[in-house]
Amino acid sequence: MPIKPNDIVSSIVTELKSLNKSEQEELLVKLRAKRLLRKKRAPFSNPEKNTKPASMQQIDKWKHESRKA
Repeated sequence: MPIKPNDIVSSIVTELKSLNKSEQEELLVKLRAKRLLRKKRAPFSNPEKNTKPASMQQIDKWKHESRKA
C-alpha cells in the first residue's frame, strides 16, 4: 500500500513536536535555506528587458561621486 501525502505530513509533525523550540526553529531555518538554494534565479549581470544601460556620462558621474565619498 503506497504512503499518502497526509501520512507523511502527519509523521513529520509528530517528529517535530518531540523537538524543543530551539531545535524546531533551527530545522525550519535549514529547510527555508534549502528551498531558497533550489529556487532558480536570474543572474545579477543580466538586466531586465525594459531597463536601458547607463550612459557613459552617468557612469563617469557615479565614479566621481564614489571617489569623493
